[in-house]
Amino acid sequence: MNMIFDQRTVPHSPQTYGRDRCVIGLPGDHVSCCDARGKVVVDGKPVDETYLYPGDAPSSSRFSVTLAAHQFWLLGDHRSVAFDSRLRGPIPQADLAGRVIAVFRIGSFSALRTPPAFVRAGLAPVDTRPVLPVGWLLFAAGALVVLLVLCGVGVTSMVIRHRRLASWARAVHDPAASQRTP
Repeated sequence: MNMIFDQRTVPHSPQTYGRDRCVIGLPGDHVSCCDARGKVVVDGKPVDETYLYPGDAPSSSRFSVTLAAHQFWLLGDHRSVAFDSRLRGPIPQADLAGRVIAVFRIGSFSALRTPPAFVRAGLAPVDTRPVLPVGWLLFAAGALVVLLVLCGVGVTSMVIRHRRLASWARAVHDPAASQRTP
């Protein structure tokens, strides 16, 4: 299971829109909901979806589908409001725009990895991608911004000071010049 970016064309419009969704089922998988414990089941294995939006159930509607070649089953993590495969059906591979590797929201930044629930259920291999040093990258970016601001303030102060000294030097060497009006 990975997050992907699902790109769709808006009907009767040249615009497109996109949403990030969880890939629950791959081509050839059988995906259903829900088992006796209320969990989504992929190829007979229940998935413990700890990443769901607080208070949301895995699904408010039942479904059972076997995916054909080039079809994917996508579900949003905020299931009560998600416009996903439960409403649209299987998503063709051509509508998938790419893999989401990180999510940035105001005040937070998260690197996305394969959820442990899918690894434990045997539905996905262990994610071997390197973990992004997100904290250090954000710290370095913030430090760079502060450094650039301080350099800008320093250069501006130096230019102002240089102009004042030049003006003072002209007034000292030519007192009549300071009496003249421009």
